[in-house]
Amino acid sequence: MTQKEELIKLIENVDKELLKLVLPLLDELEFIEKQIEETKKFKFLLSNKKGETIETSANKTYFKFIDRKISIRKFLVSIISGQTDDGEDLVEKLFNEKFGK
Repeated sequence: MTQKEELIKLIENVDKELLKLVLPLLDELEFIEKQIEETKKFKFLLSNKKGETIETSANKTYFKFIDRKISIRKFLVSIISGQTDDGEDLVEKLFNEKFGK
């Protein structure tokens, strides 16, 4: 089961109507994860003739994708979150257990 399928299953358990709203975000998250993997194929840093390290556009792109991924995940958690008896956020806990922090 893919990460997207697992998230769909998780959200369906919370609210089927909500799933309709967040499905485009799940598609975007899946796209971003593919782009992150593609970006990893390029060099992130180069050295010039003076021995200085130069950040490549791949490095900048990679971190933009990472920031976007984090933003989407935080947003998804915030709109579908519920509280457990001990006050812990249930969806965030499940999300982090399944996909890491």
